Amino acid sequence: MTLFQGYWLERLDWLEWLETKAEEINDIEMQVEVFYQRCRTLTHFDEKDNYSPCFNFGKKAWKLSQSMDWPVRFDIAILLATLQVRNQKKQLAQHWLKESQALLNGQADSKTYRICEIQLYYMQAEYSWQQEQFEEADAFYQKAWQQAHKIDWLLMQTYITAWRGVLALKQNQLPRAEAFLQDVLPIYTLKGDRRSMAKCQSYLAELEKQRGNLDQARHYAKNSVDIFHSLQMLNEVSNLRNIYLLP
Repeated sequence: MTLFQGYWLERLDWLEWLETKAEEINDIEMQVEVFYQRCRTLTHFDEKDNYSPCFNFGKKAWKLSQSMDWPVRFDIAILLATLQVRNQKKQLAQHWLKESQALLNGQADSKTYRICEIQLYYMQAEYSWQQEQFEEADAFYQKAWQQAHKIDWLLMQTYITAWRGVLALKQNQLPRAEAFLQDVLPIYTLKGDRRSMAKCQSYLAELEKQRGNLDQARHYAKNSVDIFHSLQMLNEVSNLRNIYLLP
């Protein structure tokens, strides 16, 4: 809950304390979980300065998890893939996507397998998007959405729908983009997912700016800035203030 609602500094303080305790009692499983969660939390800040510590925590989790079950290792591998994709490190992104795929190969069909498969499709979509392979990206998103629908994973369906909206926006398909983004915003609000609320409204601001509706664009942008500021996502705050001339 703290991850989605944005209490990231509190999470990091608590995880640092937990890491100390795990080391004191030499609890390897707890150490893996702590390093994984520290990496995951830092990833949510979207701040470039966090890349190195985030990657280091992820690599520590990966190294310590060598003898653990494949789902644990998959979670770490796909998180490291996410980190590399979002920092546009192509070779490392390819490496960790391949590691994630290798962990799925040969596994029996189960709900755990399907959840992991969906996460892999999701990140393959984002990677394809970065390579400007837009049709391939949307195809991966559709695969992920269909599989999420089969297992009633509603939150993942929401995230996928949002990214399909952003992808449509980047291709100047404004009605399609608006339909997707307006569909997910009330769900984020209901769930209390403040980071996603802010991201969604920043894209709606961009959409309205493209249409020439500057007052509506600034309305969405201000809502985003207020949330991003509360989350300490200061790069996002600065960018939006500059683009929309906000105080």
